[in-house]
Amino acid sequence: MAHRPNTTPAADIARDMLSVLAARGDDAVVTDDDLIERGWSRADLIAHGPEARQIARKRLSRPLDRRSPRFGVLQGGMA
Repeated sequence: MAHRPNTTPAADIARDMLSVLAARGDDAVVTDDDLIERGWSRADLIAHGPEARQIARKRLSRPLDRRSPRFGVLQGGMA
């Protein structure tokens, strides 16, 4: 999958990981198959997966600003 302009592939994979968690709940597990369904290749996941996991962990560990449009998305609602 081509990554979005002005971002890195790892950041885009992390964004997809977080969207899977938002859809399934914070206790869900994101598998390679979930990301492949979203258009990423195994080569992308091998090359950028470790960094993407670190980015996703950092984003999950930060408290969310309830005024942020992302808050509703990460809570499973609509922004």
